[in-house]
Formats: sequence, C-alpha cells, structure tokens
Amino acid sequence: MKKLYSFIICLLLISSCKQKNTISLVSYNAQTFFDIIDDGNEFKEFQKGKWTMDAYNERIDRLLQAVKMCSNDLVEKEDLPDILILQEIESIRVIKDISKRLSNNIYKEAVFTTQKNGSPFNTAIFSKHKVLHTKEHNVYFENKSLRPVIEVDLSVSLCGKDVNITIFAVHWKSKRDENKEIRKLQEEVLYNRMKEKEKTSDFVIACGDFNQNLTEFSKMKTFNNAWQLCNKKENFEKELNDEVEIDGSYCYKGKWEKLDHFFYSNNSKNKLKPSFFTVVSKAPLVYEGKTNRYNINTKAGYSDHLPIGFLIKAPIFDEK
Repeated sequence: MKKLYSFIICLLLISSCKQKNTISLVSYNAQTFFDIIDDGNEFKEFQKGKWTMDAYNERIDRLLQAVKMCSNDLVEKEDLPDILILQEIESIRVIKDISKRLSNNIYKEAVFTTQKNGSPFNTAIFSKHKVLHTKEHNVYFENKSLRPVIEVDLSVSLCGKDVNITIFAVHWKSKRDENKEIRKLQEEVLYNRMKEKEKTSDFVIACGDFNQNLTEFSKMKTFNNAWQLCNKKENFEKELNDEVEIDGSYCYKGKWEKLDHFFYSNNSKNKLKPSFFTVVSKAPLVYEGKTNRYNINTKAGYSDHLPIGFLIKAPIFDEK
C-alpha cells in the first residue's frame, strides 16, 4: 500500500461547512467517461471524429444532472452530496472540468487515482470535508495489478463536532470473464482494511461498483448493506409506459441486478446511524425499463448504471 499525496487536489479554500447532522453520499459508475484529449487510451468509438467538445460538455452536464437527482432524494434542496464517488473516469482532466462546472466551488477537495494496469478507467472522490489521509491498496492476480481499493479518511463536522469517517471506494472486476477468484481477492483486501479501520474511525463505509449481487459476497456479508434499508417495493419507481419493476442499479439482458453497493460499519463510536438509501430509477436515467446508457453514436443517454445514494445521521452531540 502507498499514500497518494500527489493525487489530492485542492479545489477551493473554505473555512468550514454549515453545521448539520447528516452526511450524504452518492456513488455513480459514469460509464466510460473519457476526456476530450485523444492520447491513445480511448475506446475506438471515443477517438477523434465522434467524440467532440460539445458532446463531452453535454456528458458532464448529464452526469451532474444524475448526481443531483440522487442527492435531492437524500436531502431536499441539496443539489450535490457531501461526498461524491465516481467510477470509470479516464483522467484528472475530467475531474477538473467537472469542478469548473460547479457553482460556488462546492467541493473542498478531490482524490483521484491513476492506474498502472493499462485500464483507462479510474475512481474519483469529491468531498465537501477535509481529507486527512489517502491510501491505495493494490490487488494482484497472476502478477497483474487490478483496480486498487482507495481508502480516504475525512474529518466531518456534524452538529459542531468533528468526527472521522473512512471511505473505501472500489470498482471490482467485471463478471464477463467469469473469474470469481479475482473478486475474491479484492473482497479479502477490502474486508481486512475495513475491520482494521473500525478500530479507529467513527464510521467506515465501502462503496462503488462491486460487479456482484449481495448473495455473491462472502466476508463482506458481515457488514451492513444499504440495500437492506430499502425493503419496500414502493421505494423503486416504475416507468410510466412499462410494467418492468426496477429493483437494482444495473440491467443486463432485461434483468435488474444490485451491483453497486454501500457497505458500512456494524458499530459507530459517535452513534452515527444509517438513515436512508436510494437508487434513482426514473426517467431520464431509465428508458423503456432499462438503464438509459450513453450511446456515442447518437450522443444520447446517461450511463449503464444508476446512481445510488446513502444518508447517515448523527445525534445532537452533548456539549462537554
């Protein structure tokens, strides 16, 4: 493991956040979000010609639209979450361009990782709160480096009291090659780090695109999962012109799967409690009962995943 000093980007200098008793998080796989620079890492369809500055800027607008829809589900009139975790982001250029688009420079810091395994996709974390430490936990399979587990410690002000929150951001190997051993290795690393951080952090969360359903986990089942907060069917919306029930964050061959997750601590030193979980399962992010994935040819759509949101509440701390 190694510290990611060089990847912490200061986006703005502000003294403090408004006092409140909630922490909102949104995790979103943005689906092959390439920047506008053609440097050879792009998929063929995103190379020069079809991929233009106008199309790129429109995709940023749509990404923020999706994030705001999810954030508004968590906290009314809160346009952007306290913590935003994005997967499948090509480069730091995308992070900077997103930051420029935000009004009032709302995010204080961002953490971005650059992979060394040849993959064009990376993970980004935006935070309204101070980043204390970052670490990258590499996972190897057959001498090849997989997507790392990103660990970020944050200092969050809740009701005038500072608490330490640890976020683990992941993007696990796809199931397309049917290699379960790779995801088992990734799960082992994440589980061990979460158990270790539970000893020191006030609250520990792991989130991102895990590329597997709840029943496919082994050790991670010992943690709470935010999907379990959503036990009523009415929390999921149906498309007006479709009878398909949307119960997941990803649709493959007409079947909905819960591949994006928030796992969180079984205990909290400051009595932080999970409050609400949401998946934005409505238009325009859903079309004809499926995810409205982005299409480079038509320049239409959003992503092949839906954004998920998680709200944590803190008690009113007693002054001492």
